[in-house]
Amino acid sequence: MNLFLPNLVLTLLVLVIAYALGRLLLGRAAEASEPYFGVMLALTCGLSLLVGLYAVFRTAGHTILLPVPLLLGWVVWKQRGRAPGQAPAVSRAFVNVLLMGGLLYTARFLCFYNPSSSYLLTPFEDFIFYARVSVALNQMGVESIALESVFPQFIAAQPYHYYELWLNALLVQLTGWSALWCLCLTSYTVLLTIVVLGIRAIVAHFGKSARWAWGLTLLLSLSSGVNWPVFTRFAFTRNGSLLAGSRLFLMEPKLAPIAVFIALGTLLLVRRRYDLAGLVLAVIPLVYVATGPAIGGSVVMLAGYLLLSRRATLAEVLALLGPIVLAVGYFGLFYALQPAPVELPQAGNTLFDEIVPKLSQARTLLNLFIGTLLLYGLYFSLPLAACAVVATRLTRLRQWQALLPVLVWMGGGMLLAAAGYSLASRFIDAFQFSGNVTGALLPVGLAVLLASAFPLVSAWRRAIALLLLSVAVVVNYYPLFQNKIQAQQERTYADGFLRQVQDALPDKNVRVGFLLSDNDYKNTYMLSEDTYAAGTYVAGLSNKYDLISLSLFAVDSLTTDPRFQRDSVQARQRLHSASLYRYSRLRPAAPAATLESMQYQFVKQFDIAFICVSATATLPNSLRQLVEREIRDPRSGEKFYVLNHPQ
Repeated sequence: MNLFLPNLVLTLLVLVIAYALGRLLLGRAAEASEPYFGVMLALTCGLSLLVGLYAVFRTAGHTILLPVPLLLGWVVWKQRGRAPGQAPAVSRAFVNVLLMGGLLYTARFLCFYNPSSSYLLTPFEDFIFYARVSVALNQMGVESIALESVFPQFIAAQPYHYYELWLNALLVQLTGWSALWCLCLTSYTVLLTIVVLGIRAIVAHFGKSARWAWGLTLLLSLSSGVNWPVFTRFAFTRNGSLLAGSRLFLMEPKLAPIAVFIALGTLLLVRRRYDLAGLVLAVIPLVYVATGPAIGGSVVMLAGYLLLSRRATLAEVLALLGPIVLAVGYFGLFYALQPAPVELPQAGNTLFDEIVPKLSQARTLLNLFIGTLLLYGLYFSLPLAACAVVATRLTRLRQWQALLPVLVWMGGGMLLAAAGYSLASRFIDAFQFSGNVTGALLPVGLAVLLASAFPLVSAWRRAIALLLLSVAVVVNYYPLFQNKIQAQQERTYADGFLRQVQDALPDKNVRVGFLLSDNDYKNTYMLSEDTYAAGTYVAGLSNKYDLISLSLFAVDSLTTDPRFQRDSVQARQRLHSASLYRYSRLRPAAPAATLESMQYQFVKQFDIAFICVSATATLPNSLRQLVEREIRDPRSGEKFYVLNHPQ
């Protein structure tokens, strides 16, 4: 599949359009002395205006992103009000940004390139899910992650990270290309480019055009924490990378939208533009809901510090606090006013009862908080060591007073992220409250510390710091190369199989069922039919399909099965959100039916056109009579059945 050149052109085109729009809005307002900051501001404002307005258009204004173009529009207005001075010299900087975008795109493409196949490697299930949500945004115009096509009454607005999904929805709407590859190759590359640009702008703020500037920028972009292989051997540290946010931007770009606004907010904070920084930081909880507690709380801490230390006037502090208060208020009001979805009656504890901690658990929560901070230290050890090498000069830094507000804000964010994880530790996705914040804060914070000290230290200190960051990159990426070899074995399908499946899929929306065996379910995550499924390869071939589970677990086993016992309430909730389970509860009263007969009736009634079956699962006999054609993949063992529904 020839995806490299078209998506590369699309990536560069998006960067050019976003920059041109932002540049048109800003006029000559960007500072001539720091062109990378000017390009960063123009790109972020231009892209956010496109994304925000498209979300408003598709949802008729019912979007959590409604304030985003308003907040950044106010940034543009206030920035334009400054004395224009000399025209910014942004042309060379923007050319460098395009080159950087091309290199990042190539690196991203190589992550999926498979020399033994004409098809790219199938990405991890999460990214397939994100791509499917972006298609649903275009189709339904509702910000929901419930990919329910059979019973739409269960669809309602839900908090999530929609910024990059709306960007992808816009690109899919304009091009008609695969939503999966638009997301993985173009949307994420655009956002990653702006993140790296933000780090480069921070380095330029302190180092100007120093020879080490690009080298430091590259290493900071690639060493967001360290995934030490030895940590996987011990229970205490095994999942620490999720808490410490050590996921690399190149491989885990879902954090890029957070890092974009953290970088821009930091650039404004070091300039003491607290009014503009408040507007930018208020965007973060809207584009990524899990960051709300840590980001909102850290802005309050920063405001308190500025007021108590008299580093800002009361008016400046209120200008910093006001936008985040309004954003949080809008968030709460928006979801409070949304119509509630239909819910089936459930017995037993609710999700709220399951995840809200009890007062008697205070000691456990404190231990979790301390343990999370220890994990931060372990996973961030090499980058922190690089800072220690140059820290001796920080006390002599003239900009030290300007750095303190940034460090207070970032330190508060890290502490609140750890506290957020501790308080929500019973929630299966609790790590999102920590890793989503720290993974984006760390490279930006390191950029501030190292770039501010580098001009004042000797060449050998700079060399040692860069060497430590280089070691972090090697430690991180060596296992990733091994993982790609494993992915080539696990996520590669025979070319002939994929071609036959592609030919069988019609150019219209169809429903595709899938079947997993009991052995395929490893944990609670895999009970979500929207994310973990057989037939994930279909996502790279078509946008016009709905994937529906035909498997149905025995709910009574969740409290005793060791795979789901700890999270049994959340496991039950995921099972109850499956279309087949809802069908079993909503269908007209009838004599007790076996699972096979219910699967048959479901497939017939809702016109399931194809069924994907995992290598370890078997198609029930009741459904075999509907099979017109079987396509089997010789590499993975998965089966794709084309059904024929007799009238």
